[in-house]
Amino acid sequence: MINIDRVSTRVRRSGVAAAMMACVCGGVVGLASTAQAQVADPLQQYDVPSFIDSGPLGLPGPAGGAEEVIFSATVSAPGAGWSRVRFDAEATSLPNSMRIRVTSLHDNHDQNLNSMTLEQWKHSSAYFNGNELLVEVLARPGDAVGRVVIDRVTAGSGFSEGGGFDSICGPTDDRQLSSDPRNARLLPVGCTAWIIDDCAKCFITAGHCTFAADVVEFNVPLSTGSGSIVFAAPEDQYPVDDTSMQSNGGQGVGNDWAYFGTFPNSDTGLTAGQAQGEFYVLADSAPSSTGDIRITGYGSTGSGVPPQWNQVQKTHLGPFVAKSGFGISYQTDTTGGNSGSPVLDETTGLAIGVHTHAGCGATSGNNGTAIDRPEFQDALANPRGVCCPPIQGIEISAPDLDLVAPGVPFSFPVTITELDGTLDPGSAELFYAVDGGAFISAALTPLGGDQYEATLPALDCGQIAEYYVRATTDGDEVIEPSSAPGLAYDALSATDVITVAQEDFQAAPDWQTDATGVDEGGWQIGVPNGRRGAPAADFDGSGRAFLTGTTDGIDLDGGPAVLTSPVLDLSSAPANAVLSYARYFFNDDQAGGIADPDRLIVEISDDSGASWTQLESVSHDADGGQWVRANWTVADFVDLTSQVQVRFTAGDTPNDSILEIAIDAFEILGLECGGCRADFDGDGELNIFDFLAFQNAFNTGDLSADFDGDGDLTLFDFLEFQNEFDAGC
Repeated sequence: MINIDRVSTRVRRSGVAAAMMACVCGGVVGLASTAQAQVADPLQQYDVPSFIDSGPLGLPGPAGGAEEVIFSATVSAPGAGWSRVRFDAEATSLPNSMRIRVTSLHDNHDQNLNSMTLEQWKHSSAYFNGNELLVEVLARPGDAVGRVVIDRVTAGSGFSEGGGFDSICGPTDDRQLSSDPRNARLLPVGCTAWIIDDCAKCFITAGHCTFAADVVEFNVPLSTGSGSIVFAAPEDQYPVDDTSMQSNGGQGVGNDWAYFGTFPNSDTGLTAGQAQGEFYVLADSAPSSTGDIRITGYGSTGSGVPPQWNQVQKTHLGPFVAKSGFGISYQTDTTGGNSGSPVLDETTGLAIGVHTHAGCGATSGNNGTAIDRPEFQDALANPRGVCCPPIQGIEISAPDLDLVAPGVPFSFPVTITELDGTLDPGSAELFYAVDGGAFISAALTPLGGDQYEATLPALDCGQIAEYYVRATTDGDEVIEPSSAPGLAYDALSATDVITVAQEDFQAAPDWQTDATGVDEGGWQIGVPNGRRGAPAADFDGSGRAFLTGTTDGIDLDGGPAVLTSPVLDLSSAPANAVLSYARYFFNDDQAGGIADPDRLIVEISDDSGASWTQLESVSHDADGGQWVRANWTVADFVDLTSQVQVRFTAGDTPNDSILEIAIDAFEILGLECGGCRADFDGDGELNIFDFLAFQNAFNTGDLSADFDGDGDLTLFDFLEFQNEFDAGC
């Protein structure tokens, strides 16, 4: 199957626009006399001795061979619901190319740690579900000798349901499940933290939540049927940078704040801000009066709320009460674990403070610290640690390519500028990986001054090369793009991408919906709102998607609900045509481990719906309540006819769960692999008329003359055209 998804992965993270805070390195209010800090009960944890010493580790043989597992051990904490490995900081030593892989034998989630990320994680692993972990050491031939010493296993059973101080502003807990990508659960203390719009996309939480702040996690699954929490996958966990922490420790209502950052994820290489793609914009000051306030956080649960909702993300909207000094209050439901949540002014969409204390009553509200508290503002203006990125000694500029010609090596320019350091000789390298394989390094070719040339190998049509450039100055490494290797640039080998069909669902009048047997929540085009498990936003950034119910609080009940595409003519589409769409599936019963038959069934037909072939059957276990891009080579399932249709079918039968489904970014694309780009006029011959046709396209701004694929028309396009012309067809 041709996978062209990587060509468009950056699209869904674009379109985030907000004012950016400048990055410059360098008393008690009586709103509620009974206010109590709303930290939840911290994780119930204990240490299990588990001393294991690998001894000296190395893999003999010539350098450059395949990576191998050279040591493995299993550690366990019998009876525990979760566990993490602790390594001896003094005895453990990893050469730069050696890594540790920790895998949960409960759900097979794993984490990779090298010498740098192991230190960032304070010589510990991520939090894993289950009580048995496999620890492996991987190395390549010729690596230096290392050693791994396991000190102990830290384990526990999660937060206790109902911990901390509850403060429900009325007779019932009216919070609803949400999935705002900006909010994280703070471990092991049991609070909420949130990404803000500073230059490094760092976090705010309550000051009283920072006594044990160690890890933040996103995309948190529902808790178990007994209320025990379930941890996010390791790729959604980020270790706190202690040097970045600025906190007053919590000094009461109106004076309780903290500002800190986290290191990039050890597997993806992305910062939390890069991975989540969204952040809160801070108000200059909290207003003295406004409309409704939204509190979104990881509060515990009490009576009348499903135990699966314990310490998972929930949201509620309620009226603003007052501002007194730097204390703010609002009648919005909160419980233990909501401490640190953003206080969001629903009218403006700006964060006006941080939630810290309970205290809701008939005339009072829950409480927080206003964003304009002077000490708070001073901390935000003077970031530390990872929140204040250092000036790099060098700067690397490399193009993010789109298409590269099949069958021939492809070269592109790289600029390395010395800022406050000197480029280490011979350190400038291109790293590339083809179709998800291991990264291979190749030295850049110096062209003089700050100019270099990088060359990708010849690729077959349809292959994708991920790549990045690395260089060092005074031993400090600089990578372009900075998110690599987790999210590197990519280039698709093809002469053209042909769009056969495309729909962003802003308006799709030709798509048919069938709500036979649906009680409520059938397919509709709308704006996702993040309530009760629904997505917080659409996938492609256009704003709208097809949803099972667009009204707040309404999910799919009954069914089946059927969404069917118009008839599509694929009779002249390339044989490699790929159907691609983004899907979102959330089912609270399935997430809670309860047997549930509800599925999203995706099918394709080549005879206008007379017969159907199944592409996939999706459950919550497959998607985990998040957007997923699916790709299918059409010819693997049906013939490429003029009568192709696609349909999406789902139902909550029996009606016993919260079921939220969405579809977005539907497209069918094909790759053009043949032809000769140098034959620019298409007459089958290479001659002066091809030069004239190319020059005319270049002068008129026609991007068909963008031969180096960087999106701009420059001298390098002329050089690349001439190279291909000289090579012949």
